[in-house]
Amino acid sequence: MSVAAAAKVPSTEPTTDYSVFEGMFAKVLKPKGQFADDLRGIGFDPDRPVPKYPTRVWNAALQVAARHVCPGQPHEQAMRSLGKQFIQGFYGTIVGHMIRVTLPILGPLRVLQRLPKNYEMVRTDVKMDVTQTGPQ
Repeated sequence: MSVAAAAKVPSTEPTTDYSVFEGMFAKVLKPKGQFADDLRGIGFDPDRPVPKYPTRVWNAALQVAARHVCPGQPHEQAMRSLGKQFIQGFYGTIVGHMIRVTLPILGPLRVLQRLPKNYEMVRTDVKMDVTQTGPQ
């Protein structure tokens, strides 16, 4: 898949917002050389981002990152390591910064109530419901 094709995602295919890629790759991992080439090979060009990508490109990009950043680690451990790095990078994006700033203002209950909407902004294939099971 070429990067140009990634910009034209069929409307029925789940998508992932560039801010997710930005948090992982532009803010934290900063791929160069073979790492960047391997990402281009799966449809994500770190030097020429587009607003949305098929979620399958995000999933493939995580596998490429695991190979380059966490070589030799078991898959679960590599994904956990990438996840920790992603959180720090995502908070450095515009979308992540907005979420981080609102956390202390809204408080835990309102943050959890807004979580589905916030998540759906960046991933179209994930739907979630939040149900309170304890006292307010």
